[in-house]
Amino acid sequence: MAGVGADQEDRRTINSSQQIANWDTKLRGLAEWLGSDHLGTITKQQAHSYKLHMLGEKGYKDGTCRGCISCFSGFWNWARRAGKLEGGNPWEGMKVGLSTKSTRKALDPEVLAAAEIKADKLEDIRFWFGRYQGLRKEDYCGLKWCDINMEDKTINLERYE
Repeated sequence: MAGVGADQEDRRTINSSQQIANWDTKLRGLAEWLGSDHLGTITKQQAHSYKLHMLGEKGYKDGTCRGCISCFSGFWNWARRAGKLEGGNPWEGMKVGLSTKSTRKALDPEVLAAAEIKADKLEDIRFWFGRYQGLRKEDYCGLKWCDINMEDKTINLERYE
């Protein structure tokens, strides 16, 4: 994108190629709506209008819109730190008024019971760490037998890199 895009040299300062792809996709949509590749000149009012466009014409739900705004805000912050842009971030404060609730359904008890039976059959100790200890995969994937003390009934969890 002319004006604020990340050239090859700049891309080395960004840690994630996935983040670059995310920015490219979202910025392309914004540039199409704005009718210009010079996104560095976008005003707070235009940012607000694009937010309404995402919620209205594009039919985005609040969570998706929040994600886009976070992406834009992150890009603007990066561009300002990299010396590509001057001035404020037009996306700051744009998430106000958007719902933050997430609707996660509880796991079906029959599915959970079937998973427990299968975990027993496969002797899948990792399933039980997640189920009863609330551990995430990264917490128990590096677990070694020496970390389990059967006498003291303790488990020493260390995150292995």
